[in-house]
Amino acid sequence: MLEFLIQRTDEEWFSIPDDRFEEIVRPHSTASRPVLNRDVYTIEAAGCELSFSFEEAGIQVVFESGAITEEAAGKLVLEIANNITMVTSQKSAVVQIAR
Repeated sequence: MLEFLIQRTDEEWFSIPDDRFEEIVRPHSTASRPVLNRDVYTIEAAGCELSFSFEEAGIQVVFESGAITEEAAGKLVLEIANNITMVTSQKSAVVQIAR
């Protein structure tokens, strides 16, 4: 299970509009769709299920299922982090926290 954390670089919390969250975490480089009936927001993208949870340190992204390389997973999460920056103008960093 691969896990990443998207953190703001200035130690603050992201100002993500609630009504745009689903749009923001949808990668543009691959098709994706929401996965319903989960405890946390989850999408299917690149043959994997990715869950998103708000943690004190940032937004945790977990690859719940599917086969993907660490490099491809990191690029997908970086793309999502860039989406956040484009919408909020808040810079972020992506940190892999589990392999």
